[in-house]
Amino acid sequence: MASQKFRNLLCTYRNTKQKRGQTGNGAVRWAYFSIMDAVLGCRAASLPPQRTLFCSLTSANDIPNTSQISGEHAEDDEEEEPQTESVPVGRGGISIKTYLAEKLRLAKMKETKREEARKKKISAKNDELQIKKRRVIALEALAKAFSTHESGYQNNASSL
Repeated sequence: MASQKFRNLLCTYRNTKQKRGQTGNGAVRWAYFSIMDAVLGCRAASLPPQRTLFCSLTSANDIPNTSQISGEHAEDDEEEEPQTESVPVGRGGISIKTYLAEKLRLAKMKETKREEARKKKISAKNDELQIKKRRVIALEALAKAFSTHESGYQNNASSL
């Protein structure tokens, strides 16, 4: 359920980001845009292509400079989305920041568990290796004792 919520947020973010890049449309407002942009803004997967089909239909002179677009949107972002600590999402009332923080915490916890399991496995392999080394040493000692005992037996047999 949480992953579906995140996918829906990501889809809405991408659509909003794409609509903001097009000219001739009214202002696109989404209460969570600034939060999602702060988290996902630098990811290549979340950025829509600069030239969409709509942009290719307009002439090259109509396309504004990207620095003008980003400047306009930066001003719009400050005015449109108030920075709130807790913006309720859906029925659960969980904020996006809380959701993303929880998802990050769970990912770190999962990674920690993987690392602990890996260390445990390495420790078990090292213990197994130590046991095998002790077994080899014991077998060598047994072989040495057997060979000395056998050579003593052969010396006694030859003297008879």
